[in-house]
Amino acid sequence: MSTNKILEFDSIDSFSSFINPLQTLKQKIPQLEVLCTLGQSLTRACNCNKNKRRQHANKAYENILNYLSDKDVSIIKGSLEADKIVFKLNGVIVKEI
Repeated sequence: MSTNKILEFDSIDSFSSFINPLQTLKQKIPQLEVLCTLGQSLTRACNCNKNKRRQHANKAYENILNYLSDKDVSIIKGSLEADKIVFKLNGVIVKEI
């Protein structure tokens, strides 16, 4: 009896940290590279505009996830070997694939 593999990400931070080392996946779906860059910028740059950067990153996270094509979804699930992936933001589910 096999169990379903479910991945859950609580924010752009957790998702970008998880996929950042996956170069092949980011090459297949360039939008994921954008998410990684935005996620990493939240911890690396100065704090002067951190809230604005956070708002921008969160909006991009929502938009990119909601506009993934069926092909992109299939590639992501296949690469991560997941049956289901849940993306959250501030405790609210943004997207399930």
